[in-house]
Amino acid sequence: MPVMIPVQSVKVDRNGPVIPTIGEPFDFTDDEITELDVSAPEALTVPDVRAAERLLAAVQAAQNKPAPKARGRGKAKADEDMEDL
Repeated sequence: MPVMIPVQSVKVDRNGPVIPTIGEPFDFTDDEITELDVSAPEALTVPDVRAAERLLAAVQAAQNKPAPKARGRGKAKADEDMEDL
């Protein structure tokens, strides 16, 4: 079954009504896609796989990146300066 993303509220019948979540990938049958293309041609979009891959790579890179080193004078010196005030 092809994965499509509903961008509008749609309802499909699979032994009862099923309403896919807007913006979330959903496995539609070929018949459901054909029917929705006729009744609501702008209701479905194809997932942008390349954009998802770029986002995943950016998140993974951010998680693996070490934290920046602290800059400045250090806690002990800052505490001394606060005592002078």
